[in-house]
Amino acid sequence: MSNVKTQVKKVIFNSIDQNKTGFITQTQLSDYVKQIFQDNHKEKAMKNILNQMDIDTPDVQINFDQFFQFMYILENADMDKLSSIYFYLTDTDYSGKISRKELRDILLKMKTPMEWAETLSESQMNAKADEDDQMTYSDFVDFFEQLIENAEEEEENENDE
Repeated sequence: MSNVKTQVKKVIFNSIDQNKTGFITQTQLSDYVKQIFQDNHKEKAMKNILNQMDIDTPDVQINFDQFFQFMYILENADMDKLSSIYFYLTDTDYSGKISRKELRDILLKMKTPMEWAETLSESQMNAKADEDDQMTYSDFVDFFEQLIENAEEEEENENDE
């Protein structure tokens, strides 16, 4: 992410953080999103993103790094697709691609068993990685949607037993 974009986000964060604690609340962030975007769709998306980031309680303290990640997701993700939100949530280095470590980390965050997460991330990266050993957006979306479909099938099979 460019230094200019980082500085702009820092100015925005500091304007929201009026008491200069280095943290903002979800309520303050919500007020900012409503003011800037004036769009209920973005507000619903904001709640979804905060939920996925595990910072979805009104009194949670959000630091600048979390704010930066939140804005990256809000500005780039297709809010109608959970797979898109997860791509940008996973892309913690803001490169526009997913590394092996990022993929493993998100699988663990999704409460995927460690052994399965390691195996799955390795097999997916070996199959889908580009020449830089990174997964592209479209490959990640395909992978994520397959992952969700498999999880839903497993849940149905468990319910049938």
